Amino acid sequence: MNFFDYYQTLPNLKTKRDFRKKIINACKIEHSTFYSWVYRKIIPALAQNVISEIMDKPISELFPEHEIVS
Repeated sequence: MNFFDYYQTLPNLKTKRDFRKKIINACKIEHSTFYSWVYRKIIPALAQNVISEIMDKPISELFPEHEIVS
């Protein structure tokens, strides 16, 4: 399951909020940036690495066909 589908299928608002906070803090971004990433489905390569480590899944699985922005 890719990152975007994973986020959308989280079971409730608290789980989504906790996941968002973890990503926002780890990537050192604003809430608006997180939402931009999710809705545009474009995440910079460095952030993809961080997210991959947090989720313990390979980048190729989380971001299979999405544009990589440096």
